[in-house]
Amino acid sequence: MSKFRIGSLKNIATGKRGVSYKPQDIVHSENQSFKCLLNAGNIQSGTTTTDSFTKISEKCVSEGQLISPNEILVCMSNGSKRLVGKSSRLRSANSKRFCVGAFCSTFCPTESADADFVYHIFQSDLFKKQVSDAIEGSAINNLKNVTIEEFQIPIPPLL
Repeated sequence: MSKFRIGSLKNIATGKRGVSYKPQDIVHSENQSFKCLLNAGNIQSGTTTTDSFTKISEKCVSEGQLISPNEILVCMSNGSKRLVGKSSRLRSANSKRFCVGAFCSTFCPTESADADFVYHIFQSDLFKKQVSDAIEGSAINNLKNVTIEEFQIPIPPLL
């Protein structure tokens, strides 16, 4: 029986930062095309809520910033340390309509990784401890994608 090995999270998922925008990029008209921008407030107990969002001009969002169904949303920066690192997954047929704001990132499982396993890593106490250690002593509660990608996690043997 093969055993888990310890490796970097980047072996199972890679991150991309959210969308930066200006106040004039917010869409107020029903006639203008838009994408739905989610923020850390949409990440609730491992689930992504979509009942509230910011309508943002499509010109601000690249195709690569749209959320795919298995991607993990992560709060990367917040005034409250307890909110940094909270994560969820958007499991929706309409996920391509959504993106995240600049204070969040999404992490996409690699082709060889099981999406459910990746999700559970982001929900684990091990992940939360490494987030806490990464921002400990910092006046700015902010994570970089590369910091999370270097977190040490158990990597299951490939089938």
